[in-house]
Amino acid sequence: MARTLRLSLVLAALGIGACSPTTSSMIGYASARADREARFFVVGDTLVMTVRDPPGVVLVPYPPTLDEGRVVVNAGLASAGDGGVHVHCFDVAQLSPPSDWPERLYWREPDNTLSRVAEVDRSDAAHALAAKCPAEVKASRASSRP
Repeated sequence: MARTLRLSLVLAALGIGACSPTTSSMIGYASARADREARFFVVGDTLVMTVRDPPGVVLVPYPPTLDEGRVVVNAGLASAGDGGVHVHCFDVAQLSPPSDWPERLYWREPDNTLSRVAEVDRSDAAHALAAKCPAEVKASRASSRP
C-alpha cells in the first residue's frame, strides 16, 4: 500500500509538471467509474479516491481545485506502474472550500465540462482508507473542521 501511495504521489508530481490541473481530464467520469471502478471517500477535509488500474496504464488524479465553490478533480493517464487498486489522498482544506464541499464534488471532463460526483462515501470504509493516507494529509485532517 505504501509503495502504491508513493507511486501515486510521484506520478502526480510528474503529471502536474506536464499538464495544468485546470485543463480537462484525459478520461471521463463515466469511464473512470465504469472501467476503473473509481470511488470517492471523504473524511473531514480529506478526499480519498480509489482506482483499479490495469497494468501499464495508471490514472493520475491531479490535486483538486476550487471552481466557483465546487471542488473539482481531474486526471491524466500515465503509461507506467503496476495494475491493481491505487489510493489517492488529497487535503482540500487549503482550498478553503464551503462546508458542504462533498456535495459540490465534480469531475472535469475531457471536453472541459463538469460532472457531479454523485456517490461520496463517508462510512467506516472512508475512515479506514483515510487512516492510510500520507502523514501530511493526516496532520491536516486532524486540524480540519469537524
